[in-house]
Amino acid sequence: MNESLRNSLWNVLQMRIFDPLKSVPSHYSFCLDDFFKKYYLNFLKKPIYEIGRKQDEVNGIAKIFRVDAWYLVYDVVEFVYNWFENSVGNRRISYSDGNRTKALKTNADLAKNELNSMLEREGSVFRLVGSELAQITSEQEIDEIESALKATTPIGGAHDHLSQALAHLTDRESPDFRNSIKESISAVESICKVATNAEAGSLGGLLKRMEEEDVIHPAMKGAYSKLYGFTSDSGGIRHAMTEKEEVTYKDARFMLIVCSAFINFVIETVGE
Repeated sequence: MNESLRNSLWNVLQMRIFDPLKSVPSHYSFCLDDFFKKYYLNFLKKPIYEIGRKQDEVNGIAKIFRVDAWYLVYDVVEFVYNWFENSVGNRRISYSDGNRTKALKTNADLAKNELNSMLEREGSVFRLVGSELAQITSEQEIDEIESALKATTPIGGAHDHLSQALAHLTDRESPDFRNSIKESISAVESICKVATNAEAGSLGGLLKRMEEEDVIHPAMKGAYSKLYGFTSDSGGIRHAMTEKEEVTYKDARFMLIVCSAFINFVIETVGE
């Protein structure tokens, strides 16, 4: 990771997240005090009584971008952005500093877009997809995955499986490509159950039912039926998959993108 990328990523975090929230009092849930407690608890895994002055803590994070390993920089970007998206998000905030009411406009989407712009500009192979940094640079592929994550938010099972597939794929410490594939296909199975109002059934059976109900074309049914070859009834990867010595990132990435595209297609088709 070159110095330009390190500086660019930090500048976005400082301008879009840390600087705007510096003056928010500690009794607000979207303040930096809340962030640092979670940062110490879940990221550093250190006692929260060691938390220092806000500016000192911000400077400590900035130092990571200057001197630490590339993967730790990406871990921090993910952690900070995740907190910002989930705790603050896109909104106009009014708060009191004791003397007067102040207004603050936050924009998690803008922060994400600028982080991805910096990653692209500096030639990184990573992009923020959902809330994870993944080795996916095609805008179309990113759009498919993010659209599927957003569309399945009200559909608990499919959304959870898709989120887990992405998490297994992007885990830089211990990626689990085999289970990423399993979760991607489980997400397809979940959306097929919703589309057919079925409580149970194999992926092959659900696809056949969707073909009979004209939800999908026979040719598409045939193609996606082959996905069933990657899973087993016991919840693991089928025998044909385990015969491979290694399940690669490319395998899992392909399956996540294809399954996301299918989920988007089904949701749009059923919704028409």
